[in-house]
Amino acid sequence: KGYEVIERFLNDVNTFLKPNGIILIVFSSLTKKEKVDEFIRNDLLEFELLEKQHYFFEDLYVYKIIKSEILKTLEKNGINNVRHFAKGKRGVVFVGKYNNKKVAIKIKNPESSAVLRINNEIKILKILNKKGIGPKLSSYGKDYLIYEFVEGINISDFLESTIKNNPIKTTSINGKNIENNNKINGKNKKMIIINIIKKIMNQMFIMDKLKINKEEMSHPQKHIIIDEKNNPILIDFERAHYTIKPGNVTQFADFLIGNNILQALKNKKIIIDKNKIIQLSKKYKKQQNKRNFNSILKQIL
Repeated sequence: KGYEVIERFLNDVNTFLKPNGIILIVFSSLTKKEKVDEFIRNDLLEFELLEKQHYFFEDLYVYKIIKSEILKTLEKNGINNVRHFAKGKRGVVFVGKYNNKKVAIKIKNPESSAVLRINNEIKILKILNKKGIGPKLSSYGKDYLIYEFVEGINISDFLESTIKNNPIKTTSINGKNIENNNKINGKNKKMIIINIIKKIMNQMFIMDKLKINKEEMSHPQKHIIIDEKNNPILIDFERAHYTIKPGNVTQFADFLIGNNILQALKNKKIIIDKNKIIQLSKKYKKQQNKRNFNSILKQIL
């Protein structure tokens, strides 16, 4: 494409560039300027256009590139080998090494108009981590948060692939594909699925009791990851907020009775009465207590 060498260079340059070091680079518009700009942002670098000249059929650009303040802060606090991982509507996720462990680093998406989303996620994770919910928060700062990197497969792919005996395509934070680490024993598939659903529902109930609404639980594909030990991990709490009547339990119940998941569960002899779940969910919504929650749980399990 013409930009591969620049991409490889920028991906590795942070290891060698000093905190206040400078990169000078010349490239052509034939290299696709928008791609070069993307690579720079993805490696938490910043650039300044020093000069542009037009020659025949191309433009030549001279860039001055430096480390961003957020990257300098991360490296100063012991986070190294920072690499772009995924981009969401409100946040951009990077991976790196912290205390010799792989971690996820989330910063605000500069294109997002949302405010204080990173601060909100930090606050929510502090509370939920005490209840064993969410990836473990390792560290945080004014404009970023660092938490354990969760490897696994999203909930929909896990249920459908496991139940249909299809190969599992594993994913991780923000739904990006990674290597397959989940190993499922055929004889235990049904019990594993039931146990996972039970664990998720219990986490939903805890959040309901805490009056924290996660959001997106009716479509949790990118928000629940099943790790290699078949433990469900909830991720992405940017939109989580306090409310008098949170809907975590009912939203996830709604997901389970969706046509695709309902049929997939049925194929594995896990039968859920859709109408009964709707009826019990309405009752739970009016009075979110343990008794009404257990009524839903019994129907599912």
